[in-house]
Parts: sequence; C-alpha cells; structure tokens
Amino acid sequence: MKNDPEGRMSYPRHVYANPSHPAICPILSLGVLLFTRGAQVPESPTLLFGYNAKDRFSAWLAKTCAANADDIAGLGLSISDIVLVAHKQLWSGCELVGASVGSKDDTYLKDLEAINLLAKLQLFGALPPHFGPSISLSPAQWESNLPGYSSLYPATFRSAVPYLLASLVHHHAWLKSTLHHSHPLFLSPVWLSGSLTALAAGLHGGTLYNPITNMTATGIPPHVPLYQQLRVVQTNLGKLAQHVDDGFKSIPLQLRNVLDSTNHNTASVKMEQLNAAAANHQ
Repeated sequence: MKNDPEGRMSYPRHVYANPSHPAICPILSLGVLLFTRGAQVPESPTLLFGYNAKDRFSAWLAKTCAANADDIAGLGLSISDIVLVAHKQLWSGCELVGASVGSKDDTYLKDLEAINLLAKLQLFGALPPHFGPSISLSPAQWESNLPGYSSLYPATFRSAVPYLLASLVHHHAWLKSTLHHSHPLFLSPVWLSGSLTALAAGLHGGTLYNPITNMTATGIPPHVPLYQQLRVVQTNLGKLAQHVDDGFKSIPLQLRNVLDSTNHNTASVKMEQLNAAAANHQ
C-alpha cells in the first residue's frame, strides 16, 4: 500500500495459496524466501523487495508485455492499454465519464476473482494449507525455526508466518524432489530441525469450509455453501432410503431363517410362536 509501504497495518485478511500447483504458488515462494534469507539486521531495509520495488516491478511488467506483444495483440489490445489502476483512480475515472463502478461489494468480489485468477486456483473455493488448533508453537520454537522471529519481524507480518510455514509443510515432498540439492532452503533451520515433518499431522486444507479450523473461503456467494449442504443432505437421505429398502427386502429371508432355526416340523405355526422366535433372536 502506498500509505503503508512497510506493511505495519497489513494483517492477513486473505491467503491466496495454490495447494495443488506449488510451482506457481505465491505463498510457497514467499515462504521459501523468508526461511532462507536469514535474519535481517537493524540497518538493513525492512521492505521485503526493497525501496524501489515499484520501479523494478514496472520495468518487469514492461519487459513481460514486450515479450508477449503478439499474444496481447491477439486479444485486440496494445501494450499501452495495460496499466495498473488503483481503486481511487478507478472511481475518479468512472465519475468523469458518468459511469458506475458498481457497489463496494461488487468491486470487492471482482478483486477477489482477479487474485484467484492470478493465483491460478483451479479448484473452486480451495482453502490454503493451514494449521489446526492442535498446533501451537511457542516463541522459542518460532525463534529456532526463524531466527529473529520475535525481534526483527513486526507483529503484523508474524501473523502471516504460520501460513508460509504451513505451505512449506504441505509441499515438503515437492520441494525435496524439485529444488537443487544445493538450494539454501535445505540448510535453513526450519528444514534441518525436522519441523516440517513433525507439523504435518496438524495440517489442514479443504474446499469452501473446514469444520475443524472454521476457515471459510472468501468471495463465495452465500448460496454456494447452502447448495453444498443440501447436496450432502440429499446424499445421506438417498443412502438412508436404500438402507431401509434393503432392510425390508431382507425381512422374508430373516423370518425364514428364524423359523428354520426354531421349528423343524411342518405343522402350522401360531402367531405366539413367531413372536417368541423373534424375541429370542433380538
């Protein structure tokens, strides 16, 4: 944020992790960076990507667009059409031409969809890897996994670190098989301590809602979870109906087995005998 470049007020509101495609997961890449770059001394910049991140990102965007000029032209656009627009600029532009940008909620949902697209979440409502209530690391444990955790990282950033660690735990096998054997991650405290393996049992994920951790996917229309619940109820009712139907169909066979086991003559059987036989087999 321009008014908060160091992220002092940037508490995690949304976590856009990609649990199924680690190669393009932004949370995983940030986690690898954090746990391998080492503790930052007080004289070093506190910004993660440096003070000139805006200029470097603009240069990167220009190079990326230039390398894909043909694809952009195929969409009926030119490179000059691609810009980064802030919300304030968007509202001002719409006001000038008398257009409506939509309600705040509509804009919010569109932003969520745009970020979902950037994260390439192919599974609808996918929840990020996260820890359940059984996992609670002490300050000393955090310090051993991330030196300088308590003193060199602000509280706002520390609140996001568990999601970065959870992503490392979730993609542990992929990291081990994909990264080069000389990658600094393999020499980091979090890797050498064995924490990634030990924390795997307390890892959670899922789609839309996790009943254990109470994490809910944001930006999901309210009727979608209701539909999911109705589908579960419908499935359970179908299983119940099948169970009842199978039970009724098995009654003649069960009755015959009871009679065969209690009465071996061919004479007529009285109702009292049936009741007694049924009572003995309950």
